Amino acid sequence: MPRSKTFIKSIKVDEAQRAHCCQHIPSHRILRGEKRLKLKVGRTYEHFCPVCALKIIEADIQRLQNIKEQLLQQS
Repeated sequence: MPRSKTFIKSIKVDEAQRAHCCQHIPSHRILRGEKRLKLKVGRTYEHFCPVCALKIIEADIQRLQNIKEQLLQQS
């Protein structure tokens, strides 16, 4: 039986090792030791503060729900 596929790739939550800016809104600071969302893009990583990460996740959940509904309507 084949392994299940996922659309969510290379995403994890970790703690910042140093202070830096959020990739989405640079005025949002991620301080050392704070949780952040880490997304692998090619050979590099992008880091998002929890506020921005949650907004992006909610938008993606809505997009996936819409796609799911479209697939179910065609059945």
